Amino acid sequence: MPLSFGPFDYRSSFAERRELFIDAFPEHTDDSVSSEEHYMWKFHSFPAETASYEYGCWDESGRLVGYYAAVPYPYVINGETMTCGMVCDVMTHSSMRGRGVFTKLGRYATSAMAEEGLHFTSGYPIRPEVIPGHLKVGWQIAFPFKLWVRPLRSNSVLSKKRLGMLAPFVNPWLGIYNRALSFSLSKTEIECETFEPSQLDELSGYEEFISQWSAGRSHVLVKSVPFLKWRLSAPTRRYKLVVARENDRIIAWATTALTDVRGVPALGVLDLMTLPGRSDALRVMQKELGTLARQEGAEIILGMFSDISASELGLWRAGYLRTPVTFKLITKKLADVIEEDVFNRPENWRLTWLDSDNL
Repeated sequence: MPLSFGPFDYRSSFAERRELFIDAFPEHTDDSVSSEEHYMWKFHSFPAETASYEYGCWDESGRLVGYYAAVPYPYVINGETMTCGMVCDVMTHSSMRGRGVFTKLGRYATSAMAEEGLHFTSGYPIRPEVIPGHLKVGWQIAFPFKLWVRPLRSNSVLSKKRLGMLAPFVNPWLGIYNRALSFSLSKTEIECETFEPSQLDELSGYEEFISQWSAGRSHVLVKSVPFLKWRLSAPTRRYKLVVARENDRIIAWATTALTDVRGVPALGVLDLMTLPGRSDALRVMQKELGTLARQEGAEIILGMFSDISASELGLWRAGYLRTPVTFKLITKKLADVIEEDVFNRPENWRLTWLDSDNL
């Protein structure tokens, strides 16, 4: 079965790519993520000299049967600025699965990215069946994350279980649970505010905060204002920034987006940062996050965190519950400057959904 591989050019092949996307991800047929607007934002508006790396696989008739792409996320790894190919939208046509297309395309694409000067790749596969294909071409499973949830209301969850009539009895207890979280912090000088991403340039103190947060960490995403402006401008998404200050100094930060989890309206926390030793700020921030969630009709607040990050943040004390839902970080080293033995140690990372393309 002759196959050809090469760079993907959306100007001549976007319609084919969209058809392939819908075949690979039928659950997104009517979603905005399958639109040209979303594609152009994701792959052609990133604030870098090269906005994305896209590759395709074609069968002998010239039909697009595979697609592999990455966005160049900037990281500082052990004090060195590096470019990570955050791999996303990898897909193989359903008629070609089981024929080695995924593995061959993955080998070609990651080799091409290495030649382009990328230092490593990252991925957050949601389908376990694709992991063996990644492992065959040199990817490694780094470590898992868990989904952490703070419940606010029970209506949608109970309705899905045909127990909606119990919501009026459960919700008051959830109200008591959430109010109790901040009871001991009723007297505090910490103040919280909510902003739109469009106000990023007007937020004073962010550069100082992110510098202090990053200090001493070995592997961090470069969360510059240009990066955040891009990341938080996905079409149809509604993002909010929640900032905690003490004496006008930022001490905690949350990046949020409204989402839907299997029919349950939720406030997704893309990123959550506190300065060292200031987990109390996170607890104060929960009142603001809860108010924002209720204003938007969300019934839960949720985020993706490793156990190490959750412990550092004090998520238990802030009212979050660790669920069995697991995500995995996979990586592939593309440059020799990365030390293999320390690269994938979970204690070196503080990843959140912001590091991925999720939400």
